[in-house]
Amino acid sequence: MSLINCYECNHEMPDGAKSCPNCGCKAKKTIDKKIIIGVCIAVAVIALIIFFVVRSKSSSVVGEWAIDHYITENGEIKQDDIGEYYGEQFQTANSAFTVVFDNNGKATLNLPTYEGIETVGRECDYEIKDNDIFLSANGDRIRAFEIKGDTLIVYGISAFDGNAVLKKK
Repeated sequence: MSLINCYECNHEMPDGAKSCPNCGCKAKKTIDKKIIIGVCIAVAVIALIIFFVVRSKSSSVVGEWAIDHYITENGEIKQDDIGEYYGEQFQTANSAFTVVFDNNGKATLNLPTYEGIETVGRECDYEIKDNDIFLSANGDRIRAFEIKGDTLIVYGISAFDGNAVLKKK
């Protein structure tokens, strides 16, 4: 058993003593610093893991997304070339289509009007479940996007169902 000093009179006493043999002061229970440091490190690691798991799901989509290309029976066609197949009006209107996801579970869809490049903004809530993004507004909930690597496949939104691929701007 090691010796420690009494915190009151500074007299040496055995580490396991309940009181100082010199002044009778009750000994303070000490907690090993290694245990305290270990617990602090464990809590910090767990907090970081939770932070990055929660953050990685939502932050992977946070930002503005626009149409990169379309999946057609003729293969993949870039947004810049789609006018050759579906006309200039289709290309011009759809070049304005964007989706903006924020950190607070809100998404803004900027939908083309087909009367020009103006868009109509629609705000809704979004939720990520596995590789799908669900949009909710006015009590309705739809599977709107599938996350595939660094792209989003559009589902359930207008004429883009399964054939428009978005990339982050």
